[in-house]
Amino acid sequence: MEKQLSNKSRLSRVGLCYFILMLLTQALQFGGAYLLSDLVYTTSWGLWALSYVPLYCMAVPVFLLMMHKLVPDAPGRSGTQKLSAGGWLRWLVISLGATYILNFVSLFITQLLAQLKGGAVENPLETMQQNSSPLMMLLFAGIIAPVGEEFLFRKLLHDKLGSCGEKLYILTGAFIFAMFHANLSQLLYAFVLGAAFCYIYVRTGKLRYTVALHVTINIIGSVLMPQLAASGSEAATTLMGLVLIALIVAGVILAVRGRWKFAPELPQENAAFGVPQEQAGQQMPWEGAPEQEAQAQMQPQPAPTFGDALLAPGMIAYTGLCIVLILFTTFMA
Repeated sequence: MEKQLSNKSRLSRVGLCYFILMLLTQALQFGGAYLLSDLVYTTSWGLWALSYVPLYCMAVPVFLLMMHKLVPDAPGRSGTQKLSAGGWLRWLVISLGATYILNFVSLFITQLLAQLKGGAVENPLETMQQNSSPLMMLLFAGIIAPVGEEFLFRKLLHDKLGSCGEKLYILTGAFIFAMFHANLSQLLYAFVLGAAFCYIYVRTGKLRYTVALHVTINIIGSVLMPQLAASGSEAATTLMGLVLIALIVAGVILAVRGRWKFAPELPQENAAFGVPQEQAGQQMPWEGAPEQEAQAQMQPQPAPTFGDALLAPGMIAYTGLCIVLILFTTFMA
């Protein structure tokens, strides 16, 4: 019988896998930028190819293999609740409102840092927008990125960490997702959106809800709003301002009123097996296993906290790498 993986080891191995994903992606992107600089910076699709080919065609296959080999599946219990059309729209408004509020906070922070730096702090998303056509933004930022990220940072992570508890999965998923963006401009709202998407996924068990939200948010934020801003029309600028104010006000009201909550709450999960506590301690059907060994395997582990996740060695490595990249993007780029 395979020895049960401790929560500490599970968290560390998950962090290590995301560390390798980030490290390989960045190394391949830097190498590609150096070797193919003329092609990358002189075509409308060059930056997108540099961003996505190393990630999805090279780094992700290695990452998936490592996840499969190092981290056994332990999805725990996921909900089966449905998200109505009205509920989905409420989540969209709340998510957009939070995104724009935190985007303003990020702009304020980066402006302060720009004064210390003596130059502008690069926003990678704005760089892509300025060097891409609306069609490229729609295809890559609006569709490909959300679909891939929802699999990598929601479903796959729940398959590996779901047994550690809902709260840890939500916070850890939000943290890993935010740090993977590797820049201050997107860090804050990526954390909140990551937490929201993890919460929706763990309560519904349906990735289509979060994919649809992510796609819609990215299309509005990366394609529609920039096009309005770039039009130069006073009417378009006024319309964009009114829409932003409406989204922020409506989002705050819905959030304060708790219109984001699912009910009823899921049963408390057992930390070891991801089953309701009332089932914890029952004999598990391990065929042929000695009674003492089975009982030892059945002992529930203490539920890990978000702090435990951050202090796991693999997660420390991932966090350290992301911080280095954030500092590089902020002060060196």
